[in-house]
Amino acid sequence: MIKNLIFVGIAVILFSKETHAQPVTLPVFVYHDEAPLHLDSNELDLSQAWAKTMNAQQSQYCFVIQKITRPALNHWVEGESPFMILWANTLWFRSKDTNIKATKPLFWDADVVVSLRDNPVQLQTFDDLIGLRLGARDGHYYKGLEECFSDGRIKRVDSNSSKDNLRSLMNSEIDAYIDSRSSVLFTKQNNAYEQPVYIAGLAHDAFSRHLVVSRDYFELLPFLNQQIEQLKASSEWQSYIQGFAIHRLVDPFELDLKELDQY
Repeated sequence: MIKNLIFVGIAVILFSKETHAQPVTLPVFVYHDEAPLHLDSNELDLSQAWAKTMNAQQSQYCFVIQKITRPALNHWVEGESPFMILWANTLWFRSKDTNIKATKPLFWDADVVVSLRDNPVQLQTFDDLIGLRLGARDGHYYKGLEECFSDGRIKRVDSNSSKDNLRSLMNSEIDAYIDSRSSVLFTKQNNAYEQPVYIAGLAHDAFSRHLVVSRDYFELLPFLNQQIEQLKASSEWQSYIQGFAIHRLVDPFELDLKELDQY
């Protein structure tokens, strides 16, 4: 169903010359299931808010969020089917498809190590993780840690979501887990930690999040970048990113790096 929808959308983009046609539907994959990129409830999450704002500020395309797991997405990308992936980075998918590009950054994020404040993981180097049970995400690649997972120096415990990792931490089933800084900021803003947590000062990895597209959508990149630039002037979008606690991750030059490490 998704594949048919995508191919129909591309066909209209390539061949339609109608200026007053209905908006072309563009499925956008979201594989993240941590807040605020995805919320389990019926509340509007950041991905849906992005699509809503993008749809409101232009009439040519209708962006529709399609939820997918990371393993399923990996398989999709390897199958050379057309795709748009929200909140992604080309570095994460180039091993599966070398012919991909990204829009301008949507915001800047990092993977951080979360532990309990009563039993904090003091991370100075990645060697400090050796011997620990580290919560990870199924299908995700962790730069600098894969060899330690493979040889057993760090015990990788996979889960399907950040929420599952947090539950495992609270139940002492793992010593720490990797989560995104955006997820930590949102969770803390909503007082959703059952016990006080400690965020290691050294980030495991820092990265920018984009809309990553397959070669089928390369010709749309100028339009997409223009629309992403317009988000900065959108009061609706600014209200969303404030509410989801990522507003200070949008422009890295405005960040105090030491302050970011204080939770």
